[in-house]
Amino acid sequence: VHNFLTGYGLTFQNCFVNSTSTVNPLGISSPLHIFLLTVVNQLFSGFDVAAISRAINLFLDGGNLLLLFVLVLLLSGRGAVALSAMVIYGLSDYTIGEVVRGKEAPLLVMLMLGYLIFAASKMPRARATVAGLFALTRPEGILVLASDFVYQVCRGKGIAQLFGQYLYSIVCLVVTSAI
Repeated sequence: VHNFLTGYGLTFQNCFVNSTSTVNPLGISSPLHIFLLTVVNQLFSGFDVAAISRAINLFLDGGNLLLLFVLVLLLSGRGAVALSAMVIYGLSDYTIGEVVRGKEAPLLVMLMLGYLIFAASKMPRARATVAGLFALTRPEGILVLASDFVYQVCRGKGIAQLFGQYLYSIVCLVVTSAI
């Protein structure tokens, strides 16, 4: 994000080969995470990008706790089970480590939980939109979108119905590809 905001482009780092040229060896793998960090960094420009990323992850993981509670309550119908799931997730060393690392894992977990909630609640447009956001969060997220689409085709959904469900995903992918 720092490189992007200072004009070096969407690269993880810049390696200077000599005084006249640079090579950008690494690109980005999570356009949605970069977009989120860029927007928040513009609002709080006096802070370090890494600190902003950790703060966003802490906020996202708080949301993940709530989403996990909703999902488990929806599936089990038992508040005690949902509360137990929240505690186990919130205290896991993986969860805490991913918040501190500042990478996109809490965003990905939020999308996974949202996807499952929308699927269980039979909210097709919301489910399809979140499936599309997977593709913008991690490169392998395109598999989630593709498998969701194939599953809907196998269930006998028509083209018009599928277009309506995946419209937001298609728009997001096209706009991101154009940038």
